Amino acid sequence: MRVITIRFPDELAADARTESETEGESINQFVVHAVADTIKRRRAQRALHNMAKRRASMKAAGRVAPPSEALIRQLREGVDRRD
Repeated sequence: MRVITIRFPDELAADARTESETEGESINQFVVHAVADTIKRRRAQRALHNMAKRRASMKAAGRVAPPSEALIRQLREGVDRRD
């Protein structure tokens, strides 16, 4: 595990400490969870953006895009992920 020093604005640091204490977790746990959640959300947004681009290029080429529900399920379960 790495130790990383991060500078926070005073108000944000105080809010993070208050939230972590309210939830009964350390400030470290709070920040680690927040970063992990942000990474997960951004990866999902990129995946959806890539699916939309692929669908648009297929439509422009006159091809029919397959339904994306199965792909979304696979990505949620971690099957065939490329990240």
